[in-house]
Amino acid sequence: MLDEEIELKQAYLDAPDVEEDSYYASLCFLLLNISSLYIERRHYSEAIRCLNEAESYSKDKLPDVLFRRSQARTYNKYSSIKDLQLALEDLE
Repeated sequence: MLDEEIELKQAYLDAPDVEEDSYYASLCFLLLNISSLYIERRHYSEAIRCLNEAESYSKDKLPDVLFRRSQARTYNKYSSIKDLQLALEDLE
């Protein structure tokens, strides 16, 4: 039972745009999870490297990437003032 105003929209998985978008979305998701593990293990520079790479693959600014990168910068006890300012910029 469908409403008459609803239209059926189909996305073809063979379309190159859909395939490329899903590839980059999956890659960003994996890099976010890897960075979370690096933060948990206190390897902050590796986490920041993963998050920078995830940001380069995403078309939009992802809030999760920015928030985790600010976390990695603030948790690191060797962060400089410049790193802390970058963390603040990520949060803003």
